[in-house]
Amino acid sequence: MHYRQAIVLGLMALMLGALPAQAVNVKKSAVVRQLTTDHMVKALSDQGASDLEETTDDQGDPMVNAEYDGLSFAVLFYNCEGSGCEWGQFRASFERSDLSHDAKLKIINEWNLDWVFGKAYVNEDGDMILEQLFVVEGGVTQANITNNTEEWLIAMKRYAKELGWE
Repeated sequence: MHYRQAIVLGLMALMLGALPAQAVNVKKSAVVRQLTTDHMVKALSDQGASDLEETTDDQGDPMVNAEYDGLSFAVLFYNCEGSGCEWGQFRASFERSDLSHDAKLKIINEWNLDWVFGKAYVNEDGDMILEQLFVVEGGVTQANITNNTEEWLIAMKRYAKELGWE
């Protein structure tokens, strides 16, 4: 009986000893609590965006200009403090001077009814804007930032198609 107990205890010790080694091999994604241009440049690069330019907006907040599949857009940063920000916003502007204001509103209203990602509107200059906000406040992973970027790029391409921007 003691022999069996020794074997069982020995096996248990081996199993418990193996747990820390298994835990070390688990990859943990770092939590991003403040968004930086580095996070966005990585996510945009991973999705194939080009002409990435890190700059600042009129308020001095970080901003990234980029191009994807022939479409230009910007990533704006909000609620910034120190070296990072809590919110990001994708924004693309499309000029369609050949469309009446009513025609633009019809397209935009249909877009906003049909699509979850990307809010559309006409700005004061008559440009057709698409925006998408994302929040890192409280923490997200780089994978979440990349997923938001991917959803934006899909929405922006669909929006451009809806506008006949091809």
